[in-house]
Amino acid sequence: GRMAVRRPLRGSRVGRAVLDALMQAARERGEQEVILHAQTSAEPFYRRAGFHQRGPEFDEAGISHVEMVRSL
Repeated sequence: GRMAVRRPLRGSRVGRAVLDALMQAARERGEQEVILHAQTSAEPFYRRAGFHQRGPEFDEAGISHVEMVRSL
């Protein structure tokens, strides 16, 4: 799925709270890593959350993305 935060709420840590909750749910299921496709404009957000880029940029739905991964 996609994660989005309305523009007025960006910077309020709402997105980080959602991401942290999703990662916690993955941990509780016994997952070892999280993989996501980040829009290149959102890459810094995911880097701050401990993700790193894996592989080159690619087009998804007409938007530049990168695969990002984080161990749990």
